Formats: sequence, C-alpha cells, structure tokens
Amino acid sequence: MSTANDRYERRSADLAEAVRAHPDLIGLVLLGSASDEAVARRDEWSDHDFFALVRPGAGRSVRPDLSWLPDQDALVLTAREGEIGFVAVYDDGHVMEFAVAEPDELVGAS
Repeated sequence: MSTANDRYERRSADLAEAVRAHPDLIGLVLLGSASDEAVARRDEWSDHDFFALVRPGAGRSVRPDLSWLPDQDALVLTAREGEIGFVAVYDDGHVMEFAVAEPDELVGAS
C-alpha cells in the first residue's frame, strides 16, 4: 500500500523523467513543498511547484504543448498564468504550478 508521500515522490520522479525525455527542456527546479528541504512538512495537500527550464530560444515553441507532463491520462485541466506560468490539475486533485522558462526569463525569481 502506498502512502501519500510515496505517491508524491513517484510524481516527482515521473516529472523529472518527463523533463529529461523532452529535447528542449534542459532542467527542473523543484520549489516549495516539492524541494528536498520540505520533505518533513509535506502532506496530502502539497502540490508540485517547479520551474521547467527550456533551452535558450525555445520557450515560445515549447509553452503551447504540455504533452510532456506526466500522467496525461489523469490530467483534467491546464491553465496558463501569465507569459510563462501554468497550473495543471489531476483527477485525484493533485496540482502542479510551474513556469516553463528560458534561464534568462527567471532572472530575479526567488
């Protein structure tokens, strides 16, 4: 029987694998409850906050297609938030909030 943390870790691993498999994605930065430092405060309501880094010059072509996100069959909603931000909601209520950005687009992000 898997725990909420096991499912969360599986999602993190699936996300990392999806980024590795995409030819224009060059990195993944896990933030907030997704970070290693937040493991102890993670609960069943924790979402995945992250930056998906895109190779320079590829941002505009990558952003319209979120088919690289893991568990496509469980994805029920995606929405754009501004120029580089997105939210994805899965059928079990899990949320991913993220930016798809070229490294230069994240200057000043904290």
